[in-house]
Parts: sequence; structure tokens; C-alpha cells
Amino acid sequence: MDLERLARRVQITLGVNIALTVVNLGVLYVLLVVVVDEPANVIGQEIPPAQVDDAPQDARTELANFLKRTSDLVDRAARRNGVNPTEYVPTDAEIQAAVASGTIHSEESEAVIQKLREGYDQFGLTWPLVIPRR
Repeated sequence: MDLERLARRVQITLGVNIALTVVNLGVLYVLLVVVVDEPANVIGQEIPPAQVDDAPQDARTELANFLKRTSDLVDRAARRNGVNPTEYVPTDAEIQAAVASGTIHSEESEAVIQKLREGYDQFGLTWPLVIPRR
């Protein structure tokens, strides 16, 4: 008799747990798919539509920002270590030529990146994970 009652309680407990799991999965689905998938709206701010003509300028700006950030890190690391930064930091003319090329795959950009990578390796810096795509 006691075993039957115990078995019945276990069955009821399992049934309740399964029902609660289904409810929790439903709530999780609603939160992730319905709530999180909605685009964010900022009150009072209007996002301008993307313009195709800005693409080349955006690529150059993105490349210039990337090269500036990476150059600054190498420059600071060199100065901290008492090393002349000109060995590892590209000149402004080199950076301008790379930016003018408009792509990270040009010869000018690759020369600048090679110099920066040497600096990153020399000072034990971690190379940035986000690199311009173009």
C-alpha cells in the first residue's frame, strides 16, 4: 500500500514538473522570439536611410579609424617599453596612402598592417578581432 502511494506521488510530481517545463519553454520562446526580435525604437530619434553613395567614404572612414586605433596602441606600447615607436608605427603618409586606396587588401594597406602586426607581436598585444571588411 505504501509503495502504491509513493509511486502515485512520484507520477504526480513528474507530471507537474513536465507541465512546468512546458510552461517555462513557452515563456522563454515568447521572450526570445517575440520580445527580443522586435527592433528597438528610440523616441525622438529618426534613423536616416542608408545611402549608397556614402559606401566608399564609409569604407575609408572605417579603415582610417581602424589604422588609427591600432597605431595608437603600438605607439603607447613602444613608449612604455622605451622603444622608438617609428620602428613599428606607420607614418602619416603611409596611413593616408592606405586609406586613399579604400580597401584593406591594397598593397599600401597590407604594408601598414604588416608593420603594425610586427609591433603587436613585439609588445605582446592582442591583434584586434574586428578588422574592416573592405
